[in-house]
Amino acid sequence: MIIQQILEICGLREWLHHDAGQLRRIDGECLEDIEGVKGLKNEMTVAATATTPSQSLSDRIDDASITAQVRMGLWSHRSTSGLKVAIVTTEGDVAVAGVASSQAEKDLVTKLVTDIVGVKSVTNSMTAAATAPK
Repeated sequence: MIIQQILEICGLREWLHHDAGQLRRIDGECLEDIEGVKGLKNEMTVAATATTPSQSLSDRIDDASITAQVRMGLWSHRSTSGLKVAIVTTEGDVAVAGVASSQAEKDLVTKLVTDIVGVKSVTNSMTAAATAPK
C-alpha cells in the first residue's frame, strides 16, 4: 500500500505494470509530500534475467476450471455419474484415468470431455472392465 502511495505521488504508478527496473531511480525528493517519511534508503535490485514460470496463474486457473467442468459434466450425465475417475488438466490437455464398465462408457467419457470449452486434447487411459459371460 505504501509503495502505491509513493508511486502515485511521484507520478510513477504506471511503472508497476511496465518496467520494474525504472523503480530503482526513485529518490527522496518526491517523498517529501508523504506524511511521516523522513528519508529513503533504496536497496531495490532488479534481476538480470527474468524467470518465466512454467505455467502462469491464469493458465492454472483455467486448468482448474476445466477439471471442475469435466467432473461436473461426468457427474451430471446419467451414464457416467457413478464413475470414479482421476482427472489431470495441463494447459488444456486433459488426462482421464479410471475404470469404465464398457468400451462404450469409456468412449462416452472421451466425447463428454472433448465437448468442454477449453479442452485442447483428451488422453483417456481408462480401462474397460470385462463383462462376465452369462
